[in-house]
This record gives sequence, C-alpha cells and structure tokens, in this order.
Amino acid sequence: MSTPAEQLSLISPDEPAHQLADDAVRLLLFNAQHASPDRSRHQAAWVAARENADIAVFTEVSPTQGGDALVTALTERGYAPLRLHTPTPSASSPATTTRKPAKRG
Repeated sequence: MSTPAEQLSLISPDEPAHQLADDAVRLLLFNAQHASPDRSRHQAAWVAARENADIAVFTEVSPTQGGDALVTALTERGYAPLRLHTPTPSASSPATTTRKPAKRG
C-alpha cells in the first residue's frame, strides 16, 4: 500500500485553465437574456470555457438573483467584475468582467 505522499506525487499540480494573450485583448459579448440563477450559472460555465474570452461583456443582466448568480459564478471561475451597470432596480443592464488585470476607473 502506498503512503499519502506517494499518492499525491501522482497528481500533477493544477495549471491555469486560461492562458492570457500577450499581444491582444480577446472580447466576448454575451446576451444573458434575464436568466434565472440556474441558467446564469450555466452561462458562466460556458463563457469561462471559451479560451478567447479575456473580457466578457454581458447584456440583459437582470438586477435579481439571476444577475447575482451570474456575477458570483464568473468570479468563482477567475473573472473580476469591472462594472455592473444598474440604472434602476427593475431594469436589466450590462455587466463587464475581465480575466486580465485591469484598472477600475
């Protein structure tokens, strides 16, 4: 029987799932369509799996639990929210997220 240290040596360390481009900014535009929380989590997984999505801009993000679930799921997958536009509590709005380091301003 092998020891735990020997077993761990068989597991390679995690590598970043996404490699940033050095010479370009890769943008993905996605219409969230006022998604429910469950659908928002599926959308975030799909976007995060796109290798060409350094920055993702979402339209029609609802200011409800679905919008919150989208932002949370994207954050868990390595995106940082840059800007969440909420004109009024009942209106949908765009959201901008990034995998690249960015200045807020």
